[in-house]
Amino acid sequence: MTAFKEEQMRSGVVTGAALGIGRAIALKLVAEGIHVVAVDWNRDALSELDRTVTELGGSLEPLHADVSNWETHVRAADAAAATAPLRYWVNNAGIDIAGGAHEVTPEEIDRGLGVLQLGPMYGAAVAVRRMLPDRAGSIVNVSSIQGVAAFPRYFTYQAAKAAVIMLTKSVAVDYGPFGIR
Repeated sequence: MTAFKEEQMRSGVVTGAALGIGRAIALKLVAEGIHVVAVDWNRDALSELDRTVTELGGSLEPLHADVSNWETHVRAADAAAATAPLRYWVNNAGIDIAGGAHEVTPEEIDRGLGVLQLGPMYGAAVAVRRMLPDRAGSIVNVSSIQGVAAFPRYFTYQAAKAAVIMLTKSVAVDYGPFGIR
């Protein structure tokens, strides 16, 4: 294993990093001197983010991948840890699945839960495994008001976001005592 200077080098993973909130988070971490592995399905937006970070002189590694796949999270963690200790993980990737229970298709439910619920679960599980030996790290799971309050016609989205809130609590209870917040 490569020896890193903890106070100087840190890495993180941000899913859904190419646009919106994820992009802002990735840019903020890069500005703080953190090497970021930026995971996103949108190849063009991911390339634009990479160009922006290069122009700023920061350290970012784009990873075009699907967060509903466990291996995506393993690849992201490997890439981050190859540069510096993994200290930050942001599960931000999202997809808008609108429709009531009578309107959504099984494919929409599967895709929605894959990105919105399994993605954060896989990300948190992989992150915890990497952070636990060093007893240090922060995991941020982006949810929504729709995880606690129902809005019309968001059957899949709201169920997944509620699950993200509970997975966050579960990780906090289990791993807070070990330096992972």
